[in-house]
Amino acid sequence: MCHIKQKSMWGIFFILLFTNTYASEVEPGYVLYTSALGATTTYLMNMEKEVVHTWTHPRSGGYSVHLLENGNLLRPMEAPQGPGLNGAAASGVIQEIDPDGNIVWEFEYRTDDFVLHHNLVPMPNGNILAVAYERIPGAEAEQAGINVRAIDMWNRQILSEKIIEIDPTAPAGSEIVWQWRLFDHLVRQENAADHPTLFSTDLGMDGNRFPGFNDWMHLNGLSYCPVNDQVIFSSRYFSEIYVIDKSTTTEEAATGSGGRTGMGGRILYRWGNPQNYGAPGEKQLDVVHSPKFIPPGYPGEGNIILFENGVDRRQSQILEITPPVRDDGTYEYNEHTGFGPGEPEWVYTKSGFHSPLMSSVQRLKCGNTFTCESEPGRMREIAPDGTVLWEYEFGQMVSRVLKYPVDYSGIITLLDLEPIPDDNDSIPNDVDTIPDNRDTIPIKATQLQRSAINAPSIARKSGRIEFSNIKNMNVSIHSLSGKLIYSTSASNEVHTVLTNSFSEGLYITSITDREGRIIASGRITLIH
Repeated sequence: MCHIKQKSMWGIFFILLFTNTYASEVEPGYVLYTSALGATTTYLMNMEKEVVHTWTHPRSGGYSVHLLENGNLLRPMEAPQGPGLNGAAASGVIQEIDPDGNIVWEFEYRTDDFVLHHNLVPMPNGNILAVAYERIPGAEAEQAGINVRAIDMWNRQILSEKIIEIDPTAPAGSEIVWQWRLFDHLVRQENAADHPTLFSTDLGMDGNRFPGFNDWMHLNGLSYCPVNDQVIFSSRYFSEIYVIDKSTTTEEAATGSGGRTGMGGRILYRWGNPQNYGAPGEKQLDVVHSPKFIPPGYPGEGNIILFENGVDRRQSQILEITPPVRDDGTYEYNEHTGFGPGEPEWVYTKSGFHSPLMSSVQRLKCGNTFTCESEPGRMREIAPDGTVLWEYEFGQMVSRVLKYPVDYSGIITLLDLEPIPDDNDSIPNDVDTIPDNRDTIPIKATQLQRSAINAPSIARKSGRIEFSNIKNMNVSIHSLSGKLIYSTSASNEVHTVLTNSFSEGLYITSITDREGRIIASGRITLIH
């Protein structure tokens, strides 16, 4: 099943001079991932499925790897053996690692009372948002109304959740500058229907738990939205997603007042399981991971996209929903129907699309959706109409995947590429229409390539584009929206592409080597 959103179609047909060319809508970029089974290598792969960079680590911990704008890797890592709290997907350490594998910053957050786990998120201000288990003694949890024995057979303790913001530039190398605690926002089951902005203490008791672990909620997905300064996260055991206000102080986050919304650390919005707060309606989520707000400028901006595992029915889905947000950052709530929407805006699933564990989803700027089914380690790029445009299976379990565009500063720095001009929409802002009498297309290349006698070049001729000095290299042409219009691997020094049937407009051309590194790039305007 795939609900299709309206999409403009490109009626571009090509006259091709040679074979091994194709039309495609795969967004150019690179994929970052790590195996989820104790592996110690992180991979960066291009869309030709070639690994272009790796990092090797002393200990595992690849649940939430990120490529920073400076080209460094941000990752969680398992803490050294020794005393301290433990739990499902626990890490305890965050590292920033340069391209050569050197640790440039490290933060350990593990004691007998708390430990980092699952997700971390780099923020626009340079800080890091992370999730930690928090130990709650059994007696305290029972007093709050939680059935501790259903979570911990020894009735000793449960692991609650907290979200922390870390400043890596603090004098001591790290400082927690903000904190939100799940345990500050509880309500007993009998009062839950009157308090939908609180967490009912009877949640997570349905038996859908990992044996041997005593975490109550299992917070497994985290993302930050700078537009409204809000945090969105998910719970495996509660099968629900939540939004809270990040504009609060730590003190306000422990209450029901303060911050931009005036609601402190209370739940601003929740979706997926209305029975969790006594509202009518069917359960929409059966285990969930990777909720994200779709960024501004992306198709579906402001909507929420998530990976619904579908554990019981053994069929996963990608869901996109439109949350009922108001101008002040709060969300509409109807006491008769709960939090909307009643139906998703967009759904993707197909036969065999399933992972009962972990997994991730990401909306790309071109409108495609990038997914990772963790258990088979399968990655897919999916068009808005549900067509699978690109697929790769790693062969091992992969917890989550992130795709970065070719013009992302971290990619350019890491791979030592020539920067691509930025004018907010991937359209060069210094490009004039190429007059009809201009044959040579200005290219960007490295200094070495500029000085070489036989440097690769791109030229616009009458009715064609000519790539020269490119034997054993790859050439491509992209539309301004990032769609790959044409690609080939050159076996000769010169390749020619007929453009008589191309639509008029601006195109991006590029030459890359076998490792996926950009050797030269140019912009052309076709006028018939």
